Amino acid sequence: MFVIQRAFLNSPGLLCGLYDCLETGSNPTYEEIKLALEQTLCLVGSANMQVTVLKRQRILPSINRSRNNLAELPLTSAKTWLFGASKQA
Repeated sequence: MFVIQRAFLNSPGLLCGLYDCLETGSNPTYEEIKLALEQTLCLVGSANMQVTVLKRQRILPSINRSRNNLAELPLTSAKTWLFGASKQA
C-alpha cells in the first residue's frame, strides 16, 4: 500500500514545481509546461493501475479461487475471463 501512496504523492510534485516557477516569475516555456503536465498524467495513470492490480489481487481469490492467477495477468488478457466477453474494450 505504501508504494501506491507514494505513486499518488509523486504526481503533484511536478505540478508544485510548475506552480513555484509561475509564482517566482521565471515564466516556464510552453514545452516545459506541457512536459510537466504529461509527466503528471503518466504518474497518476500509473498509480491508478497499481490500485487496479491491488484490488484484483485482493478481490479475485474470494470470488473464484480457480482464477487466482488472473490477478497477475495484464488487464487486457484477463478481462474476458473476469468480466465476460461483453466487457471487452
